[in-house]
Amino acid sequence: GSKSLGGGAGGTGSKSLGGSLSTATTTAASAAAATTSGADGTLYDGAFAAQALGLPPPPLDRRRGWNDVILLAFAFVVTICKYAKFWYFNMLVLASLAGFFVSPFFLVFHFTIYFLDFDSGKQLVMAIQRSGMNILNTFVLAVLAIYTFAVVTFLVFKEPTQADKGDGPPCATFYQCMGAHMLTGIMGDISNLFNSDLWDTVPESVNEDGLQQARTIFVLFFFMIWNFVLSNIFVGLIASAFEAIRDDQNTITSDRLSKCLICSQDMYLFNEKIQGGFEEHILKQHNALWYVFFLHHLRATAVEDYTGAESVVRAVLDNAKTTTDKGTWLPVSKSLAVMHAAELAAAREGGPAPT
Repeated sequence: GSKSLGGGAGGTGSKSLGGSLSTATTTAASAAAATTSGADGTLYDGAFAAQALGLPPPPLDRRRGWNDVILLAFAFVVTICKYAKFWYFNMLVLASLAGFFVSPFFLVFHFTIYFLDFDSGKQLVMAIQRSGMNILNTFVLAVLAIYTFAVVTFLVFKEPTQADKGDGPPCATFYQCMGAHMLTGIMGDISNLFNSDLWDTVPESVNEDGLQQARTIFVLFFFMIWNFVLSNIFVGLIASAFEAIRDDQNTITSDRLSKCLICSQDMYLFNEKIQGGFEEHILKQHNALWYVFFLHHLRATAVEDYTGAESVVRAVLDNAKTTTDKGTWLPVSKSLAVMHAAELAAAREGGPAPT
């Protein structure tokens, strides 16, 4: 009985165990075959696990060939061609060669370096960019003013008067009249069109030469509009642009020195609440470079390898519609160090921890 039981039990156990081992061996062999069958184009390393998890298969490891080298070279050339300073440097080189072999006047092109590399030149360009549309609108207004005065001259003051030392203004056609007014009007004085000195056009009495007096008032009116209104508008726009740029730079400098770039909290809060103060916070708690490295990590990491937090940040960046929306994942107005310090202070005082 014992033998039979043992045999039966042993036989059954051996059979069951053998079946399990056989099944496990078969499964392992299948997995091994699946993970090593990359040569015949079926599955390769990691593909079996990816298939079991319902993920796309990983890329096949291989050596780089000439096609990869050509693609890298093409991408490098495209990147260089899109780089504006590359073309600017080439133009400087061409200007230097032209200045050496053709004419030294080509070297004038090198003065553009002032607007790209010097702070004063950069500020001038920024001022023009900031107030560019306002300057353009004012220029259009100036052209319309000159056009209006040209129309009046062509219709009323085209003929010479007794005070003129020669012919009247060059207004045989309206095109000629408009061009002459544009050239002289830009300089702020259209009296040169009438071939007479302004002080010679004043008659001895009010009743004499009314047309000449009207023309004198006409010229003075243009002078006041151009020099007292339009010119001051141009100067005011440029000056206000410089002031706005200076205020922005001062604000940026002040924020950089007195506020955390990540959480935007004041320096005085950290100096009061945490040990080590503001310097400790921006170097070890909210180091801006760490956040830059994190963004680079997101860019360099495959999406399927993200952690939960990384996936959330990636989704925020991808779905952001504005630049402000891209920063919603940052701990603005929040700092764990300040919160922990407040909790410790509340615990020592026996009160509830702040939220």
